[in-house]
Amino acid sequence: MKSHEDHQLETNQLITKKQVFVKINLLAISITLIMLFITSAVIGIFVYFKFNNFSQAANVPKLDFYQTLTAGWQQTPTETKGYKNLLILGVDTLKTRGESTPLTDSIMLVSVNFQTGKIIILPLPRDLWNEDYQTKINALYTYGLDRYSDNPQKFPQEVISEMTDLDIHHTLVVSMETVAEIVDLVGGIEVDVEQGFVDQEFPRTDVDVTVETDLDKLYETIEFKSGLQTMDGRTALKYMRSRHGDNDQNTDLSRSHRQQAIIQALAGNLINQAATLNTSLLGQLYRYYLDNFASDLSPVELIASGKALLPMRSVIELENRTISIYPEDSTGTIEHPPQYLYDGQWVYAIRDKIDFKLNVQSQLTK
Repeated sequence: MKSHEDHQLETNQLITKKQVFVKINLLAISITLIMLFITSAVIGIFVYFKFNNFSQAANVPKLDFYQTLTAGWQQTPTETKGYKNLLILGVDTLKTRGESTPLTDSIMLVSVNFQTGKIIILPLPRDLWNEDYQTKINALYTYGLDRYSDNPQKFPQEVISEMTDLDIHHTLVVSMETVAEIVDLVGGIEVDVEQGFVDQEFPRTDVDVTVETDLDKLYETIEFKSGLQTMDGRTALKYMRSRHGDNDQNTDLSRSHRQQAIIQALAGNLINQAATLNTSLLGQLYRYYLDNFASDLSPVELIASGKALLPMRSVIELENRTISIYPEDSTGTIEHPPQYLYDGQWVYAIRDKIDFKLNVQSQLTK
């Protein structure tokens, strides 16, 4: 007879297995929204010549910014058959957690269709097994630190491009802290908390676990009440990260729903700000982009992409797709094999490499 612990483990694994591909990836969507906001508003500035406030907020000389706009306007964006493909690697690390291996908690392919304005987001399971390197794909970034120390994301880009037979034009590494900082940049967000909860085991982010052992100092109690409330970045980060809340708020699915609520609120705020052409905020976001992402997606390329999307601005939409799992779906291209075949590791294995490639490509282009 199975023990209670075994039964609970199987239940949790089943929940994870069924929900892992239906979760809207917080980091991928947030960076996509930022890019859309910047490109649409920057082009608006280009049209209305509102350079002064923007350049001051972005700490960018007006002449330099004008030259970037001009170069981007004249350039054709990097794409393949009308699609720009990005690989988003999401990490959630804390300096106070010691020298932990930087695994990517979330991995997402984002495809921008310049002809229709549709942006498709396809999550890849972090436990997807790569036969060539005998590892889960969430470890590829760590291997990249050794292979390409100055550009570790290059290695997962190469491997995932090979696994999917997909041209990946840009790879971005995004952290949970990034989302929190953007929330603060836009002045906070209003979030409708559907289910209030208390989490008595929330890890303090300002305590070094390599030094402190007192549980009372390692954890704090956080509480969220139901209803509409304003959140700053720090509060939003706690709302997104909580894993031990009561009222059924301790599952991956509930955590995913909370992340979606943050993103929806942030998206609404950005859209409202874009509608009023808030040049000061745009300048701050542009400065943040320059400091964090410009090396992987250049400002000229960003502007070029914005110009390509401009005719589609009224019909731009985000759509999430999923990779089906066998045997729940008889056509599923991946499956969860017995763990003993992989030294006890929980993995998703590709059933047929060609079918998997065709499925990924179809998901991102149909």
